[in-house]
Amino acid sequence: MTTEPTVCRHCGEPTRGGDYPPGHDSKHRGELHRAVLAGEITEEQARAELPSLALADQLSNDLARARDT
Repeated sequence: MTTEPTVCRHCGEPTRGGDYPPGHDSKHRGELHRAVLAGEITEEQARAELPSLALADQLSNDLARARDT
């Protein structure tokens, strides 16, 4: 049985079966965070780019903190 290769949702590099290699989930979330703050995309669009509810919630928490300062 062969498995379908997976690639990073951030950079497109091969992974070992997950959505991201180590650290790339944070990089992806950070880029989306900056794009929302710059007005390039909405928070809802950014949340839709992330593969899990947990990452989407982390993004929303980051954005809420940034808006409070």
